[in-house]
Amino acid sequence: MYMYEAVADRINEIHKDKNISIRQLSSVSRVPYSTLYAIIMKKTKAIKIATLGNIIYGLGVSPRDFFVDSTFAKDFEN
Repeated sequence: MYMYEAVADRINEIHKDKNISIRQLSSVSRVPYSTLYAIIMKKTKAIKIATLGNIIYGLGVSPRDFFVDSTFAKDFEN
């Protein structure tokens, strides 16, 4: 698994758990819908730290809560 895949999986998990649509998350996080969609659908491998920070903020979780998850305990490929 690659890091961008783990990030996408975690965003998907949280937004579904919190019943937040992609459009709502886009609005709250101020990340364009097309960018957010590309991240979630794993169509982009390059995710800017600032963009990820905005998404995490929009999800209403702390960076620690976002990354302290079994999703990130897996081995990542180079």
